[in-house]
Amino acid sequence: MHRIISSFCAMALAAFAAVTTAAAQVVVPPSIVTQPDGTLRLVPVPPATVYTPYVIDPSIKYRLVMESGWSNADWQGKTRNGQVALKDREITVDLMVMPLTRTAVIDGKTVTLFSVFRSADVCIGWDNTKLELLPLGPQGTAFDASVFNGSKSRLDRISPAEGEGSAQGVAVLHAEVLPPPQERTPALRPDYYRWNMGGFLWQGGYRLIGKLRFRVRDDFYYPVQSRTDIRILPTVSHGGVEYATKIDGSPTKGTNVLGETRSSVNGILFGVGPEYRVTHSLVAPAVKAKVGDIVPVKVLVSSETKPQRLHSVATNFAWDSSKLEFMGISTTGSLSFQQSNLPFVGAGNINEATVPKDGTAAHNWLCRLGTRTVVTGGGLVATLNFKVVSEFDTAAVEILGKDDPRLVGVFVLDESGILGSDIPGVFVTGTKVNAVVKGPLSP
Repeated sequence: MHRIISSFCAMALAAFAAVTTAAAQVVVPPSIVTQPDGTLRLVPVPPATVYTPYVIDPSIKYRLVMESGWSNADWQGKTRNGQVALKDREITVDLMVMPLTRTAVIDGKTVTLFSVFRSADVCIGWDNTKLELLPLGPQGTAFDASVFNGSKSRLDRISPAEGEGSAQGVAVLHAEVLPPPQERTPALRPDYYRWNMGGFLWQGGYRLIGKLRFRVRDDFYYPVQSRTDIRILPTVSHGGVEYATKIDGSPTKGTNVLGETRSSVNGILFGVGPEYRVTHSLVAPAVKAKVGDIVPVKVLVSSETKPQRLHSVATNFAWDSSKLEFMGISTTGSLSFQQSNLPFVGAGNINEATVPKDGTAAHNWLCRLGTRTVVTGGGLVATLNFKVVSEFDTAAVEILGKDDPRLVGVFVLDESGILGSDIPGVFVTGTKVNAVVKGPLSP
């Protein structure tokens, strides 16, 4: 009996599957009924069933948005905290489209109306002296392969051509949807409710239609900070041909349904990377000092190539306490600072006292918050004052690394060095130079 029941169930399931499969294969084009308000309703023809009404509103327009994480202002001019564009870095820009959605009450339900989208052409302008337009990435512009046709989406460089030095760069991005399923190769089952009238029935939400890439040509924060925009342009004329930003949509092919554009790639801020190094020096006077003299040892920073932005300078230093006595620091004439001191004073620390006397100490300098401290040649961080307490030929004042044996067993907050650039927390320390104090016995 169990075997008979099992066989019957298997036959029933197979029959149900066959009926279900056959029903699923039946796709009947809907009837298109024009409503009094001008909308078009797709009415299913039995046995097809659609639980949510498909209603197309030919009056729906589209919003075209250009967006980037490097922007420092939105489309309304409000300040944003964008990334900093550094030399040779790649700036990415997203182009997105969405219908300006409308709703209607149909059969007692509030439903979102559909629109038709076929293609978009976007004119893009940029400063070619600062940014180089790169080819599209390996994915092209079609980042939603279920909707957009990668083989038909392209980026046409209008001006300048490769190698030209024009200041104004212009290109046109073209993106279009896939053909209806039944017209694809290989053909798919027709889908008259989502792919209709030669386009894609779009209900709401943003879709990415293109991702542009630009390379920063050089450092453009010298001598002062500069900014640039990448814009959506309404039209472009080049070589006697006029190009326009437009969206082909609505039930009638060739209808421009672009409603508004939002160019939100504004105020791209240029900065400097960590590749430009800064010399960290201790410099003593060239003249000989006698017992009882105060010798000023300057903590200096100087750019080794191009100017560099500074955030902080940490100087762990050592001296021979039998020759020199540390008397404290002076900030007269130094770079503007938020902090310039001998921090974390206490037993067991490198700074065991307010004015350390044991032969090791640490000084920290922090730039004034909200101010860009750029060293273009040289700058004074602080002056370390020492008193000569014995006769000697020379005495060294040295910059110590955090792992120096002389610092074993004491707490050291920071590594000696310079943090800088527009990348937070990056060392830009170049050459380190120690000071040599000439004493009374110096020849």
